[in-house]
Amino acid sequence: MEPIAVIGRVHALADTGGDVPDGLGVCDSTLTWIHHAEEKQFVFNRVVDANESPTDVVGGDMVVAAAAGMNTAVFAIGQSTTLFGPDGIIAYVAKGLLVAQCSVALSLVEIYGDMATDVLHGNAHVFRPQYHPLIGGYGADVARIDVPDVAMLVQVLRLGIRAMAIDAIVTNKTTTKSSRVVTLHVTSMDGKRWSRVDFVDMAAPGNARRPLVPGDVGYRLEQVWFENLGTLRLAMLLRGIRNVVEPNAYGAAYIVSQIEGDVQGERDHLDKVKRQLSSAASKSLHQDSVEVDHQSARTKIKALESVVHAFQKSALERADDWLKFKRRVDNDETKLGSKVVASDRTIHHLHLVRLHDDRLFSGVIAYHVAAADSKMSRDSTADIVLVGGGTCVSAAHCELHVPVPGTVEVVVVGAPSVVCLVNGRPLAAGAAPRALVHGDTLTCGSRNVFRVVHPDETIHPSSRDDIQHVKTYRDAWLDRGAVLQTYRHPLANTLTHDEAQRRCHAALTSILDRIASIRTMFAQSVVDVDDERDVHDVMLQVRVAIPPTFAQP
Repeated sequence: MEPIAVIGRVHALADTGGDVPDGLGVCDSTLTWIHHAEEKQFVFNRVVDANESPTDVVGGDMVVAAAAGMNTAVFAIGQSTTLFGPDGIIAYVAKGLLVAQCSVALSLVEIYGDMATDVLHGNAHVFRPQYHPLIGGYGADVARIDVPDVAMLVQVLRLGIRAMAIDAIVTNKTTTKSSRVVTLHVTSMDGKRWSRVDFVDMAAPGNARRPLVPGDVGYRLEQVWFENLGTLRLAMLLRGIRNVVEPNAYGAAYIVSQIEGDVQGERDHLDKVKRQLSSAASKSLHQDSVEVDHQSARTKIKALESVVHAFQKSALERADDWLKFKRRVDNDETKLGSKVVASDRTIHHLHLVRLHDDRLFSGVIAYHVAAADSKMSRDSTADIVLVGGGTCVSAAHCELHVPVPGTVEVVVVGAPSVVCLVNGRPLAAGAAPRALVHGDTLTCGSRNVFRVVHPDETIHPSSRDDIQHVKTYRDAWLDRGAVLQTYRHPLANTLTHDEAQRRCHAALTSILDRIASIRTMFAQSVVDVDDERDVHDVMLQVRVAIPPTFAQP
């Protein structure tokens, strides 16, 4: 494979029975972007469809390269589940390296806006990324957890995703601003070759915070077309990078010795800067620049020392880091309620799963509600903590009652202004309890969307085709945007084109009548001429303007 390979993954549009003049045309490894008679061609190394995983294309080559001491990286745009899934490329490469008897350590960094956070640290640890020619990009005191086997790998990834999901829900992070970097630090069996494998999960462009109803397909496709164009242009920029592939002919011991030499050089430079600060001449001439140099040298020394410490950490210290991380995730779970199910527990009764804008986080948090009554509110001590403010979510929002073990009913106990929807239908305060069954959706406010799940009623696959069907079915169930799109007026399901056109004309007529009444109001009162002219200009746009009562300049 080439030093830089660009793989395109194309999702086909649903067949609507008519011609689709716009979209993407695929011919071998060439993608043609088509929109309003405009065409642009982009040449990829490989184009796969939604049913083919990019792991099969690049996974094997990455394992061979990393085991041979070459640094590799995957830069994925909008492919979170492709990277982090149980059969994703991260798990595939890590398993391959373990089979090759390489030592693997994993680090996970989340970048939100301009803040980089070490997810696996005992506490939330924000740092500034640095660079070193031997090891590439790094962060001070970024935790590395040893991955001796596949079971440990699965557990680390699962808890890492859970930690990021809890933080995203509590702090209301925007999906399109969050990216993640997973790094595998690889050492060959003989210890003579060190390499790293980076997986960059870049958020795809788009406004996921405003999901539109299925009737707005035209607008949605318009946005998708231009998002595709931006992604394709970025892919071509990445492919144009000239990269020289050379294996690292050194191990961890050589890296540590070189970095220790750099640390000593920086300390000598720091001593020189301190002498300049103590001299009388520098205080008057170059005080500011010398102080900046002093602070920069101290920061660089601290960062390099942290890298040396990361390479020299004992197995006991790394095991302690792992225990601290697990304890931190357990403590953070209480922020979402006292009935949050632990990540290593299996639920055998009716429960709620929280849906999220990010498909990676949707379904990660579950609540066991079929054993006893539960309170849902903004209170931090509630059984299910609701996030968000305003009048849509109150301190006493709703309750889940269990009249018979294994069954659940929802009752709204908050003020009339609170929002509580069951399958898109509002449930008013004081109304009769509404029973929840497998497959129902419960929405409290605008940010809290839940799916009711009963494990005994889920589909159990018996063949490969059934497995693919179950995966698609599960993805649709956990798609928060798809759930919100179904929250529309019941008439929209049976509304014909002629009826929709009639309703639109009636709405436009109402708007024009309103404009005319405003125009009359202006004519009968003392209103600035510019304001009246603004309304007149609006009416001219629809070509039904009333002749103006004022003289034209």
